[in-house]
Amino acid sequence: MLQVSRIVLREIRLKLKEAFRISSGASHERRIALVEVVGTDGMVGWGECVAGEAPHYSPETVDTAWLALRAWILGGTRTAVATGISLGIQQDPETLTDRARAALAEGYRRIKLKIAPGADVAFVRAVRKALGYEAPVMVDANSAYTLDEAAPLRELDAFGLLMIEQPLAHDDLVRHATVDHLSGSCVGHDQPGKRPHHQHQTRPDRRPRGVTEHP
Repeated sequence: MLQVSRIVLREIRLKLKEAFRISSGASHERRIALVEVVGTDGMVGWGECVAGEAPHYSPETVDTAWLALRAWILGGTRTAVATGISLGIQQDPETLTDRARAALAEGYRRIKLKIAPGADVAFVRAVRKALGYEAPVMVDANSAYTLDEAAPLRELDAFGLLMIEQPLAHDDLVRHATVDHLSGSCVGHDQPGKRPHHQHQTRPDRRPRGVTEHP
């Protein structure tokens, strides 16, 4: 498990050769927030905030990112942060099981398994059998299914999953709600609230129970 010794936050500004103009406004420079994370073993990782200077493509901006950092991250007192891991689709259930078992042993608090048609029920069954029902396991389909292909998703109810994330198209809130109410598992829609009209496609009692938001 990674142990962090130092985090450095930076902002750089790159002046554009010419203004970049779109229907909602013009940009003259790029403000880029960067984070450098240094581990106790000397390993260094870099991250970049992809939000722009103004809310042209996203409701988030560089300024809202800094606001979130100041409000929720800087000045914190925790010495450890619980994290989960996302495991990609593997060549067979045995390989996935080995990776899931290793992740749990390393201390990850939640195991997310990527699934797709043909790489779903047997793979999840193998992991659940190996880890037991106490292990916090969820799956993420990344829009791999249609409503007509939803039968395997109902089979996943037997495995006590935390959530089935985004089985259908990313912007299909209505059909996600349909799958959710046919399934015994919590079916989550990925990033549904980015536009106000998304949350009003269905009645409140016919919306998916789960929501996954990305920073």
